[in-house]
Amino acid sequence: MQAPLQARTDGILMIDSDLNLLSMPHIALHDDHIYASFRRGKMIDKLSGLAPAAVPAYYRDAVRPKWVDHVNGAFLAATRQTWQRMYPLWIAFFRDTWSRMAGTQPPTDQLPLAAMLDTLDIRSINLGEWMNWPVAKRIGGTPSVIPPQVIGAHGGFPLSEWHKYLHSRDTPLLFKPQTYTRKVRYLSDEERLAR
Repeated sequence: MQAPLQARTDGILMIDSDLNLLSMPHIALHDDHIYASFRRGKMIDKLSGLAPAAVPAYYRDAVRPKWVDHVNGAFLAATRQTWQRMYPLWIAFFRDTWSRMAGTQPPTDQLPLAAMLDTLDIRSINLGEWMNWPVAKRIGGTPSVIPPQVIGAHGGFPLSEWHKYLHSRDTPLLFKPQTYTRKVRYLSDEERLAR
């Protein structure tokens, strides 16, 4: 979450380590805005296992954690000024939120991100799925060509398939399906310790 502040430019893009930029996006950034690719799913549902008294106060009046379409943290672009405002509160909300959760819940940055955006009144702009295209969900398990519109391809295992893509963008690739990638990415504490 602090990585964007290490950049030397005014416009800063932060992506997940498993998001492959297939082309460089061109975004006209404005202060107090965040540019992202939205996903479906209510982030507030991650707190459903907590007693109401244990839910942090900053979620009570927050609106974005309750929306079905939420800002996904895998592709985030903003100005340096916006990152400087966001990062201290985002990291504080992240630490506080996940210190209250059981080890069976994978700590995602998106729930505290949604609350932080509300608290700071940061406008969120949906750039669409092509910026954060879910490889396993869209073509996993079936030999397919990556659509040319894709700017950010999220995931894609095994990595050897990406070597084929580097040789030719028209090569059909066979990535693992979403069932495999979810299992590998979201192991519980018990599953990690058993490995």
